[in-house]
Order: sequence, then structure tokens, then C-alpha cells
Amino acid sequence: MYHRLWLRIIKVVVYNSNTDEVIISQTQDINLKKYKGKIYVESPTMSTFNKEINLSGWEMSESDESYVKLYIDNKLLDVDFDRTPRGDVVGAIVGYGTPDNNKTPGFSKKININNVGNGNHVITLKLFSKYNDVLDSYSKKVFIYKKVHMGVDLSYWNASKNTNQDTGGIDFAAVKNDGIDFAMIRLGYRGYGSGKLATDEKFSQFSKGVLDNNIKLGIYFFSQAIDEKEGLEEANYVIDVLKNTYYINEKNSKVSYASRVSYPIAFDTERVEGAIGRADYISVQKRTDAAKAFCKRIKEAGYTPIIYASKSFLYNDLYMSQLQDYDVWVAHYNKTDNPINNPTDYTGAYQMWQYTSTGKVSGVSGNGGKVDLDISYYNY
Repeated sequence: MYHRLWLRIIKVVVYNSNTDEVIISQTQDINLKKYKGKIYVESPTMSTFNKEINLSGWEMSESDESYVKLYIDNKLLDVDFDRTPRGDVVGAIVGYGTPDNNKTPGFSKKININNVGNGNHVITLKLFSKYNDVLDSYSKKVFIYKKVHMGVDLSYWNASKNTNQDTGGIDFAAVKNDGIDFAMIRLGYRGYGSGKLATDEKFSQFSKGVLDNNIKLGIYFFSQAIDEKEGLEEANYVIDVLKNTYYINEKNSKVSYASRVSYPIAFDTERVEGAIGRADYISVQKRTDAAKAFCKRIKEAGYTPIIYASKSFLYNDLYMSQLQDYDVWVAHYNKTDNPINNPTDYTGAYQMWQYTSTGKVSGVSGNGGKVDLDISYYNY
């Protein structure tokens, strides 16, 4: 017999309407009390991971036999936590039960993340009573990566007149030997005043130098699109240039660059330095529409589109909720000496990070030797 008023028994019986015979009978205990609980994640404290996360914390509950479940990006993981006594927690966290209810409030586990992709993720711990009620939850954003790929982005401004002009003024063998895995080459731009589309005069030479030295090739286009129509126009321009620009490979054959782009093609949206660009102050929706049109067309052509913008632009000048189908290349110069272990604090999802505009790479001496450096968390 149940003596506590908040416990009840509900019995459901199904009868045969003709004979009054019991077909099925089922009894269920119902808990009417609303227990209190609290859960907290103590680690991880920073986003530096390899193949596993050391996850630990504590929970306090009025309900004995409470339990914890783990979710990554709202997906439930089958994890049995190791439980430990935590006298410090029981003594400090009052109002959530007694020592009898909380004999082992500590929990910990090494979580394998081999099947979790690189990038931003949300870890959520939920605390349940023994009656399967959710008592509390705690979420923590983490940046997961197992390996990074180092890159550089280049345009006409990085060319040097003092370097072999056959390669456009950059020594790409030296670039490769300096640890560069991929290069984002400016294919072209829209004039910030005229609105005319143009190809970067070093695009073909730079791209050939990249490919000849086993550096993966990506593309970016400096946009000044003011609406959806112009975003689409820019994407078609990129596709046409790639299709109709050739280089001679080691077998003396003509090869279109369209078949050699493996890294993303970027829609580069930013304000013009030292002048007022035609797209500097368009509405957030028009900029978003232009980005969406560009990326959609690039994806239809078989490439991976990516949106390049500063952290501020991604927060304030684009509706990222409308662009979730596309990768992000965030520019944020946080002046860290160790970018691999200290990523940007941009809280949205992103796949690439431009972490400086004043980097140094062997083989690049134009623009005073200053060059944009990037990290990719995916090996495209």
C-alpha cells in the first residue's frame, strides 16, 4: 500500500462489450510530486580535443535513483557515467535533497568523439528523476576538432615583381614547404563603384602554381552585390570563368580549372576599405538574399559554397538563420599566438577561420609580405 500522497496507481482495463470479459488490464504507478534537481558540467573548460572529451560534473536531486543522459546537438548518446561521492557538492548545494538521495552526485566519462564532425557543437546533460521526469538540464558550447588544415588566401595584391613572373610573383614551392595545405585564390570581383564584374589578373597563374605544388585549390569572389539578382550574376560569372580558363598540365594537356577546385567557392561580403562601396549599407535582408542566391547557384554547379564575412558581419549584417545550408568562413583577428588551440569566439557554426591579415608565409613577398592566413577544420 502506498502511504505518500503523491504516489498513485492508475489501472486501465479493456472489456469485451458483449461478454464483459477482461481483454487486457494494465497498472501504472504515477508520481504526482514535482521533485527538484540541479545539474552542472565542470569540464571540459576549453575546446582543445583530440579523439575524446573528458566530461565531468555533478547533479543533486530530491529523488533518489536519479540519472543523467548525454546529448550532443540534441542527439542522445548511449553513455553510462561513472559515479562518485562528492561531499563538497552535497555540503554546498542545499535545497536539492539530502545525502541519502545523493550518495554519488559526481559523474564523469571519457566520451569518444570520432563520429562527431569538426566545428561548433552543443553538449547537453539532462537530469531525470527515477520516474523519468526532467529535473534540470545544462548545455555547454564546445568547439570540436581532431585535425586542422593550414591555408592562405591570395589576390593580385600579394604578387611580387621580384619573384618569378611565370608563377605570378609567388614561389608556391616555398609556400607548400611552409606548411600550407590549401589556398583560397581570388577569382574576381565586382567594382565597388561601377558594379562591373572583373577577373583577378593573377587568378590563372596563382591557381596553376597552387595545383603544380599539390596545394588544394579554393576560390573566393569579392562581392558588391546589392540584391538577389546580382548575387546570382556573380555566381554565374565564377562558374563561367572556371569553365573557360585553362592551364597546361604536366602531360602537356589543356585542363579547365572547373575540374580542379576542391576547396569551397566563397561569397566574400565585406565593406570597402578607404571608400564607400555600393553594397556597404544595403539592408540585411538584401545582403542575405544575395549570399543565398550565390551559394545556391554554386552548389547547383557541383561545388561547395561558403560565406566569407567578419565576425561582426555574421552577427549583424546577415540573417544566418536563412543561410544554415551553407558553410561559413569567419574572419576574426583575435591576436592569438596559438590559433590552433585558441579559436575565434564566434558562436555560430563555421568550417574555416581567417585568423590574421598580417601573417607571413615563405614565398609570398608582395603587399609588404603580409598575407591572410586561414585554418580549415574540414579537409575538403
